[in-house]
Amino acid sequence: MIKCSQCGIENAMTAQFCGTCGCSFESIQAELNEAYQEEAELLRRQAKNASGWLMVVAGLQGASGALYSLTRGGEFDIVVGASMAMVVLFLGLAIWARRNPAAASIVTLVLLGSMWLVEAIADPTSLFRGIIIKIIVIVVLTRAIKAGIRYRELQREGRVT
Repeated sequence: MIKCSQCGIENAMTAQFCGTCGCSFESIQAELNEAYQEEAELLRRQAKNASGWLMVVAGLQGASGALYSLTRGGEFDIVVGASMAMVVLFLGLAIWARRNPAAASIVTLVLLGSMWLVEAIADPTSLFRGIIIKIIVIVVLTRAIKAGIRYRELQREGRVT
């Protein structure tokens, strides 16, 4: 709500003039539009940050698959194959995150959570391996989801183009 400086009556955020006294809100609207544009740019950058982190996840997944293969004498088995498939999947999600960061981040969180759950069931100690990276990835993806959702809200309200 915009409070009129002349009469003190609260008006809708989209009002150009006070509904009671007719005072112009032009300068207030210009400031609000500028603030919304700045917020939108910040949200856009936060959401796009998910793409970079998905590339990191793909790299880590590839490295872990390669290390696993090396510990098995260079064999290419189902675990290595699944690991390489995950690399391709994460790279695809990273590309998608550039266009739709919120949706790609949600899919990635569900996928990673499922993957970590299956690993923890198979080997409970795996839950704690790489815990710092897991926490960082979860935090970044959660922020990307929040930023993407807020950015969409601003778009629906017509606050940003």
